[in-house]
Amino acid sequence: MLYKTSNKDLVYKEIKKLKPLNYNQFKWWRRFDTKSKPLPKDATFLQRIQNGEYEFSHYFWQWKLTEIELNDAYEKYNGNIQMMLEKNGVDFARRKRLMEDFNKDEADRLEALKKGFLREFDMTSDDYENSLLKFDGTTEEFLNDKTLSAIETVDGHNLIVNVYVNDICYGLNVDMSNVVAGTTLTKREDFIVDGDMLIVDTLSLDIAKTEMLG
Repeated sequence: MLYKTSNKDLVYKEIKKLKPLNYNQFKWWRRFDTKSKPLPKDATFLQRIQNGEYEFSHYFWQWKLTEIELNDAYEKYNGNIQMMLEKNGVDFARRKRLMEDFNKDEADRLEALKKGFLREFDMTSDDYENSLLKFDGTTEEFLNDKTLSAIETVDGHNLIVNVYVNDICYGLNVDMSNVVAGTTLTKREDFIVDGDMLIVDTLSLDIAKTEMLG
């Protein structure tokens, strides 16, 4: 074996999640891409998470697929490296470029994800490092786990105005113009989340379209 690489079945499974690309002379080493396209610039952070834009870079699996193919060639030519360089030179070059793609893409995704959490949830860098990077799951699962441990409604008004994230209160950007100062707020934990809708009693809020304050 030339390379100690990932489990073949796992690599093949992840590659099947991608879509094959037509040959591109300028990006010839890339054979696959994600099935979902990046969202436009005005998309929300939550929408980008749900679209998988911050998940593990798919270039890793393309890199590992190339190593598997090179390992097969190594066995085919009985470990003759010179023969491999002659017959599989393109694959060696592909592996190198995919490694570079992965390192850059993964760094970019992690940086964008961090900026998103710091912006949307008023987290510090230490908060982020101590929570997200130790979480064993997808970013969407992490977001669902952290978001909405409780909510606050305005008595006498059809409004959800605050949400609680790990016992920290965050205001929502909702119209409070008709609410008199000092009106009582009621903390509720008996809400449900149905898709993008936050529901309690007869109140509902589209959390994908509602921005947070601060």
